[in-house]
Amino acid sequence: MNSQIAVVMLTVLSFYAAAMTEQKVSASAGTAETTKPSSAVEAERMRQLEAIRAARAEAQRQLKEAEQRITSLRTERTKRDKTSEQPWARSIIEIINQNWLRPPISEVGTVGCTASIELAENGEVMAISFLSPCLPQRLQQSIENAIIKSSPLPLPTDPGSFRKHIKAHFSPSDEA
Repeated sequence: MNSQIAVVMLTVLSFYAAAMTEQKVSASAGTAETTKPSSAVEAERMRQLEAIRAARAEAQRQLKEAEQRITSLRTERTKRDKTSEQPWARSIIEIINQNWLRPPISEVGTVGCTASIELAENGEVMAISFLSPCLPQRLQQSIENAIIKSSPLPLPTDPGSFRKHIKAHFSPSDEA
């Protein structure tokens, strides 16, 4: 993907250079050499402007192609990641759910929490945070305890699908 970013940067630089050249040509048009006939100077200026416009159009076309390619690569990666992560993420959530001592629904309600779990490369839980307040505190503490008890979490069978951050939703009303 770095090569696509390089293409985009080169395209942007080309576009900038073309714009700067157009400004110079426009500025120098007022101070054209007096030895050339006025129509010849104007014809040369118009030829240069057309060349600049053509270069700018080509740079914009290349930029658009590069942006489309980057978008396509991101979409492909997202699809691949979701497909390869699903079984791994499900297995992690199952293990945490098995270790979760759910507080009674009558005390904590049915609204769950989404935890963000940071993993080391060996599956050890490094940090736990919650994406929004998890109330009551007893519910959040029970989820944290389950995650810690489950550490180290299993690694994916495909090392390329390992993700350092995993988000998981836990609800007291879900079955264990």
